[in-house]
Amino acid sequence: MRPLSARIVLRWSLALVFVCFGYLQIAHPAQWIDFLPWWFGYFPIPPEMLVQLGGWFVMCVASLVFFGVATRLSSLVLVLYLIGVGF
Repeated sequence: MRPLSARIVLRWSLALVFVCFGYLQIAHPAQWIDFLPWWFGYFPIPPEMLVQLGGWFVMCVASLVFFGVATRLSSLVLVLYLIGVGF
């Protein structure tokens, strides 16, 4: 049996972190509303639904990273999403 590569372990751990945060956004959207910018109030979608949609998005892209499907592109999408959340 071949030992796990450090790249695979790192990819899995980062994907699991994003899956965890995506799940928390889906399960408890009211706790994440404060992270939305003020101009999201002009959208016709309720803030809770926006947070849940973001959670589903993060979980789907993180599962791509976990399974190694388009790893570089999906990682780039997650990094851009994380930068957007940071601002």
